[in-house]
Amino acid sequence: MKKLLYFVFAWMLSLEVTAQTRNDSIIFKVNDNGVFKTETGTNYYVIPFAGKKAHDLYNDILCRLAKLYKSPEKVTEKIVEDSAIIVNAQVNELVETKSRVREWFDFFYRFEFNFKDGKIRVNAPDIIGGRIRMGVRTLQHASFYPNNFVLTKLIKDDARKVPIVEKYLNDILTYILYGNPEDENW
Repeated sequence: MKKLLYFVFAWMLSLEVTAQTRNDSIIFKVNDNGVFKTETGTNYYVIPFAGKKAHDLYNDILCRLAKLYKSPEKVTEKIVEDSAIIVNAQVNELVETKSRVREWFDFFYRFEFNFKDGKIRVNAPDIIGGRIRMGVRTLQHASFYPNNFVLTKLIKDDARKVPIVEKYLNDILTYILYGNPEDENW
């Protein structure tokens, strides 16, 4: 009986250690001011990758960006080799409202990744412009507005769409950081 309890305890401890070394999802939430924050209130995550050099982490992210975007060279800026990557991209997201009227919420977003040996810092996404189209009505939010203007306007107009935007961006960030296990097994 003692051996079984010891085994279960050791197994649970190993699960806890594994859970601490790899966070399988990135979760940024939009606050009332239209700014993305983590659950602890910061605007970034530092994700550990024990034993990996900054160069290897940098190349891993570049490979995933190449798989994710049709023209990765057009959306990525390699600010400093092996140190930083910025992604500027656009999404055309279809949203269906309760009244079965379809709306498009188009927006431009920005991700920033910084690399050091054994860790990646991922900053909260920025929405840097967009528009909401419903039928013939178009509400344009150009990039010269403050970064959080688009989301504050969306929160005010239809807050039900905010979780769709959060999920979309968080899913992309999670894929960029961790990849898809099926992609690795070839």
